[in-house]
Amino acid sequence: MDYGYQKRQTVTEIGFEAEADSREKMFTAAADALMNIMIDNVDTVRAKVPIVFRLEEESISMLLFQFLQELVYHKDAERLLLRVPLVKIDRKNKRFRLQAEARGEEIDPARHLLLNDIKAMTFNGLEVQSHAGKWKARAFADI
Repeated sequence: MDYGYQKRQTVTEIGFEAEADSREKMFTAAADALMNIMIDNVDTVRAKVPIVFRLEEESISMLLFQFLQELVYHKDAERLLLRVPLVKIDRKNKRFRLQAEARGEEIDPARHLLLNDIKAMTFNGLEVQSHAGKWKARAFADI
């Protein structure tokens, strides 16, 4: 799993790319990339609080958008930084369904060096592609 960052489209956006051998691992890499925009080191997030969420969308790119937005929501609503070690995606009736297990902890400024406050994901530049057995995503967030 790898991820990289994109130049800002505007002064209020930051983007990233995530790539992996499966769409599930690509979603996990995207989650880590998003967390790494918010804090300096994702490895400082302890797996204390478990959260399971389920999402359903017509397109894989919208599923990624909702998935990342869910992580932003938990950061804002519950002050939780979450890592996502397990993602399952299937397709039924022309809809993509995701189940994810996230684990994390409340933001602790003494241990988590805060970098950027993500306000929301944007549709600007949102893209998911599959080519030659690789999955690649590009996403941008408002900061």
